[in-house]
Amino acid sequence: MPENRSRTTLSDIARATGLHYSSVSLALRDSPKIPIHTRNEVKMAAKKLGYIPDPMLKALSVYRSHVRPKSFQATLAWVNSHPQRRDTTRTMMNEMNAAARSYAAKLGYSVEEFWTQSPSLSGSARFSRVLRSRGIQGLLFAPQPVPDARFELEWDDFSAIAFGYSLKEPQLHLVINHQYRTMRRILKEIRTLGYQRIGLCLSEEYDRRVDHNWSAGFWVDFAAQSETKRVPPLSYPTSASLTRSEFFKWFKQHRPDVIVSGDTKLTEWLTEADIAIPENVGFCATSLLSTERYFSGAYENNGMVAQAGVDFLINLLQRGERGVPKVPQRVLIDCIWLPGKTLRDVSND
Repeated sequence: MPENRSRTTLSDIARATGLHYSSVSLALRDSPKIPIHTRNEVKMAAKKLGYIPDPMLKALSVYRSHVRPKSFQATLAWVNSHPQRRDTTRTMMNEMNAAARSYAAKLGYSVEEFWTQSPSLSGSARFSRVLRSRGIQGLLFAPQPVPDARFELEWDDFSAIAFGYSLKEPQLHLVINHQYRTMRRILKEIRTLGYQRIGLCLSEEYDRRVDHNWSAGFWVDFAAQSETKRVPPLSYPTSASLTRSEFFKWFKQHRPDVIVSGDTKLTEWLTEADIAIPENVGFCATSLLSTERYFSGAYENNGMVAQAGVDFLINLLQRGERGVPKVPQRVLIDCIWLPGKTLRDVSND
């Protein structure tokens, strides 16, 4: 028969290390309030003594943490690398920023924005020093201004996650909408309404920003359709580069009965050409805000993406995981379908 042994407690570890049991508890949770060398010492002692957290006590702790008002824990950095610090056109990023701040506050964290284009933050060494001097260890990287972006920092001192695929180097943990599934959901909703010839208008830059997940979802659907239902997509370098004449040349040649795009300016061009939406052609937007009521399309769930990012980062901080991960993890959030007014049921036409 195995020898019966009582469970090792925090008090046992406290006696072995000469620390108060509350300090032991904080150290085992990787609290930044405890020096890292002390945390490592406590963890080594816990392992030697065979400490295993009581799952019931842990569940009780989680419950209490949800019902008890949160005291201040730490400040997280929202890292903004865009050329202009304030830009009302960056609606998705602004919505994510607001959601991250609100959610973090409920957990006892504040979120402070750092604009990397500021002269006071130029250079990776200077930015790293500023963050350390402020006692900031957790970084939320906002979507970058361009795809395939790179960022230099003294990474070993920080825990970090990125929103989206636009930060290419280094490869951090990231949280983003599942754009492949979002495109598949869009096409499913459109076909349910009876549309058959789906035309995709997609800028290469927009697609690169999401690691080509928009086009991947479309091409899977395209391959499954008969020749009469296939509409070759209209591809162009950037949203600003698409001209009215180029768009209408494609539109008149292929005659889609519905257009899927992230460029809502196309609806203005169609209306100006006396092509009514949705009476003559449907329109579906790939990326909408939660407040959208006119356009039909997908809301990329920016609020939930932001919350998942904050949760992910706080868990990294509490586990003491710093630096660039050897195996980056991806958290992908599904979209929400918004019916809007730019699609209609054409199944009986």
